[in-house]
Amino acid sequence: MSDEMNKNMSSEAISERLGSIRERYGDLLDLKQVADFYRYPSVQAVRKAHQRGNLPVMLHRFPRKVGFFAKAEDVAISIDQMI
Repeated sequence: MSDEMNKNMSSEAISERLGSIRERYGDLLDLKQVADFYRYPSVQAVRKAHQRGNLPVMLHRFPRKVGFFAKAEDVAISIDQMI
């Protein structure tokens, strides 16, 4: 398969995953939702993985929001990279 075909297939898969993630969680996932999605046993486990640099997705802080959040698009891309 050519690189372009792989990119197109990957792009379609990410788009499908993103739609599914947004439907279930919305555009931003809080730490509890990140734990649920990636099957971490607790929010504390997500925090530790983040501190150690082992979390498969970047966490962000947003003005006027308390805590860390993952963007749904970043989560969809991280799943594609894992496969």
